[in-house]
Amino acid sequence: MDPTSPSPATPPTPVSNAQPELDCIRLTDFALDAENFGWFIVNDNVMGGRSSGGPVFENSVMLFEGEINTDGGGFSSVRAEIAPTTLAGFTHLIVRARTDERTYKITLEDGLQTRDRRVSQQQTLLFGESDDDGWQTARIDFDRLDPRIFGRAVASDPFRPDLATQLGIMISDGVDGPFRIEVDRIDACR
Repeated sequence: MDPTSPSPATPPTPVSNAQPELDCIRLTDFALDAENFGWFIVNDNVMGGRSSGGPVFENSVMLFEGEINTDGGGFSSVRAEIAPTTLAGFTHLIVRARTDERTYKITLEDGLQTRDRRVSQQQTLLFGESDDDGWQTARIDFDRLDPRIFGRAVASDPFRPDLATQLGIMISDGVDGPFRIEVDRIDACR
């Protein structure tokens, strides 16, 4: 393999709803009375695109919905800053969500740059079976993240949880139309 080309991403691991994580911290608590919980929107309009989307906080969940337009970008995301060392010592995230069956990704940043551009470490949310209320869980292993810049794979150092600066949820599945994901919680686990 050419040392300058990125290694192929390892497929994400689905998680059974019946298997609780034992050593976790809650990164999100949407039940708290806060207006936006520090989440902000980054859509493809930053590069001339026409997609829309953003978060709404209700019923103790974050509803991220909008519309993807692949003419000029084709992505929408919500992101939140992470306090320094929040993820130090943790190995993975557990996301509990209810989706419309479109493909979503977790994005993480640790301040790493390649070619003077920030690297976004990403992994597809591969959900397990739904519970009776439609909630599913996905596990995101930090050692399986796929480094990208502007959606393109790049050769990069591995993600450093101890230096994490940002967490996000993104949709960029190449399909025009509405999207909707309800996020109940995101936990960091070891």
